[in-house]
Amino acid sequence: MADVSNYHQVLAEFHELGDSYGVFRAVLEDVAGKVDFGRVRRCVALGTGNAQREIDFARRLMPNLRSFVAVEPDSKSAEELRANFRKGLLGDVETSAVESSIQSWSGVDGRVDAVLLFNVLYYLDAADRKALYENVITHYLNDGGLVAISQSVDSETSGFLVAMARLGKRRVGYDEVAREMAAAGFRALYERDFDIRRDMFSPAVVNYVRLRSGRSESEVRAVIDDVSGLPNFHIVPNKLAIFTK
Repeated sequence: MADVSNYHQVLAEFHELGDSYGVFRAVLEDVAGKVDFGRVRRCVALGTGNAQREIDFARRLMPNLRSFVAVEPDSKSAEELRANFRKGLLGDVETSAVESSIQSWSGVDGRVDAVLLFNVLYYLDAADRKALYENVITHYLNDGGLVAISQSVDSETSGFLVAMARLGKRRVGYDEVAREMAAAGFRALYERDFDIRRDMFSPAVVNYVRLRSGRSESEVRAVIDDVSGLPNFHIVPNKLAIFTK
């Protein structure tokens, strides 16, 4: 039985499947032609992991960026995040990595022009998400600032999402997040659907589901086998959206 105690390693192997980073970068080409990030000077990204997606986003869409703060609770992921910053992937942008959960983070030192929330909101319960939205709109974001969200979309035909739900770990979907954002005072400027394909039988998926659900390998594989007839068994539907206040 594989060891799933190393959160950083399990997450890294999961995200390497299906060229998820390459798919995300391709989506950014569409964003570039439709949303102007030229006024963004300061950006904060929350729950980043190694921040590969967030760095790709900033490099492609934020030509005038001067300050980038990433907040990540996992110590090994934060180490890789700092290593990515040391590679100079953001040029002469001032970077900072804060090792903290979103709930315990002390917040920004001065308002920012953009907040990035990529694949992180399903780690928060409804009360914590509401508190985050309120902090972003009231304390973090400048007037006219932008919030970028990447989130899976509810689907009854996605093997991964159905398996997670059956194991008691339903992911909050984009539609629910969009309603919550609207209730908090945000409005959507842009939405783009994209799919990530992952081999559901791969050890990387099995280990990730075990880590998130707390179930045994045999339990996880039994559920995966049970949902294998779904039409989008290997597909995880996602949406990238840009909001403003």
